[in-house]
This record gives sequence, structure tokens and C-alpha cells, in this order.
Amino acid sequence: VINGQRQHQIGGARFSIIESNAQLDQFLAQAKADKKLVLLDFYADWCISCKEMEVNTFANAEVNQELQQFVLLQADVTKNSADNQALLKRFNLYGPPGILIFDLTSEEQKDQRVIGYMPPQRFVERLRKALGN
Repeated sequence: VINGQRQHQIGGARFSIIESNAQLDQFLAQAKADKKLVLLDFYADWCISCKEMEVNTFANAEVNQELQQFVLLQADVTKNSADNQALLKRFNLYGPPGILIFDLTSEEQKDQRVIGYMPPQRFVERLRKALGN
């Protein structure tokens, strides 16, 4: 927990945990002000593909290097609370895993969406595309 904010460390990447639209909006507003891209990972403890993404993809050194350029958020929808459901519904997701990337104006880049497991090399390519590299 940093400044009252729950964190999840994966390799060299530190994700801030969010559980509601209000929390997401705060981070998006800050990222927009800071002119940073945002990566939002929908996660749940019971989600097998989420665990695979963490162990194989997020922990990958090359992926980690690209992730440094993003504000990293993790929507923990394990509890499936009303706030969790509202967050999923906002993006028309039925559940995790889902990875969304927001541009410098905090608009989602829908063509960059990742649903389900993606191996490290393909994910690095997706991140670089989002970064304009």
C-alpha cells in the first residue's frame, strides 16, 4: 500500500489496484494531466488466464521494460461487487482477463484491447504499437 493505494508488484512493474469507476476516473484524469498512457488490466483471483498473463507475460523482462512507460492499473474484480460489475459493464466486458490501453487523452484505444491470454512477444508488439514505436 502506497499513499493508501493498494499495489500489486509483478516483476519490475507496479500496478495500482482499483475496484470502481470513480477510482479509474481519478487515475485517468491524472494520467491525462501527466500526458501518460494507461494500461488497465482486469484481474480476478479465480481467473486462470489472468495468472498465466502474470507469470508468463507481465513478468517477462521485455514486457516489463515496455510497461514502464504506462500508468499501470489493475481492476481487481475478484469480489464481483456492484462497483466491480459497473467497471466491467462500462467497457462491455463480461469478466477478466481483459487489458485496455488508454491514449494520452485517456481515451481507450479499442483496437489495442487484449481479451484472454497473450504470450509475451505478441504483447510486447501490442504495447509498442500503442506507444507509437
